[in-house]
Amino acid sequence: MSAVAELVPAMATRRALRALGAAHATWYRRRRAARGPAVVRSRPAPPLALSSSERQCIVATLNSARFADCTPYTAWARLLDEGTYLASVRTFYRVLAAEGLVHERRQQLVHPAHTKPELVAMTLPWFHVHQKFGTFLMNGGRNGQESVGSESALHGGVQD
Repeated sequence: MSAVAELVPAMATRRALRALGAAHATWYRRRRAARGPAVVRSRPAPPLALSSSERQCIVATLNSARFADCTPYTAWARLLDEGTYLASVRTFYRVLAAEGLVHERRQQLVHPAHTKPELVAMTLPWFHVHQKFGTFLMNGGRNGQESVGSESALHGGVQD
């Protein structure tokens, strides 16, 4: 890039960059970085901006017990019905965001910690449970009315 810097006073910048095969974006980016960071100027406050007392009034109103479970929109509508206008709904949200209060405003139920269920001892051994259940199914849902191996139990109780 130093070769480009030597050619620039004699010819146009883009022509010098093209002659040396350098990218013009790189040249201008490096020139801008060499000048230093841009100066950030502070903006004056807008003439219609809310004063700090007005902002505190909005925060106090929205945090009062009356509006604790309401959204800013609902609080704004209720205040407007009463004839009180503090600010727009969007301004309510902006003020709450500046205070770090934009979150769920309603009281949330805290669920208790549940214990993990554990297996308790069985009264019957597994093979006995399976054996009784299998017998129940073979009987067609009839419990102990007929024997499992009888002829009538196998044909559904119909005899020839």
